[in-house]
Amino acid sequence: MQLKHPEKIGRVTVPNHGLGKEVDIKTEKSILKQAGIGD
Repeated sequence: MQLKHPEKIGRVTVPNHGLGKEVDIKTEKSILKQAGIGD
């Protein structure tokens, strides 16, 4: 799944592993970084 920020350029790709499954911590950090809300 790709998400687009309404004010920022580009898209963030988020893996879809099904409902109820957790995303790996490294993947989560990468998503937050791309979204501009992570470290």
